[in-house]
Amino acid sequence: ERAEALFGEAYDIFKRYKNRRGMAFALNNLGGVMFLLGNVVGAQEKFFKGYQLHREVGDLTGTAHSLSALGNGALSEGNYEDAHQYYKEALTIRRNLGNQRGIADSLIDLASVEMNTGNGQKAEEYVDEALAIQERIGDKQGLTMSKVLKALAFLYREDYTMAEQYVVESLGL
Repeated sequence: ERAEALFGEAYDIFKRYKNRRGMAFALNNLGGVMFLLGNVVGAQEKFFKGYQLHREVGDLTGTAHSLSALGNGALSEGNYEDAHQYYKEALTIRRNLGNQRGIADSLIDLASVEMNTGNGQKAEEYVDEALAIQERIGDKQGLTMSKVLKALAFLYREDYTMAEQYVVESLGL
């Protein structure tokens, strides 16, 4: 609750100085706190306002971040179609920017949607693409998450040997 108040104050300060990019940043962070506190509807409102401001000021990195946050909210509500759309838009922006870590993150987001909708094969394709990027750029945190998702894909197929291999690999990172 304190973090929520602080980001609200930050928003007010940015607004006073007409710093729209700062306002968007504060809104996204406020939405993140609200999301963690279980207020998904309120979080989505903040994420959307942040998205609008990022677009207005031409901040593509911020726009992609807001889209990912909107996707996370939609995913948590079981709205897989919207989550997929938000994540795809974020991926397109990140590809256009050449943001390799962001591309990998968006691919993992898309894999999560596919896993939740029972499309393990497509999820695995996204994870494999993300793994290749993460290995190339040395993103150990991303690799850990991707290997865990890869393990889940093998669990769905009841290939426990491969699932265990990926879990062990993720722990070694």
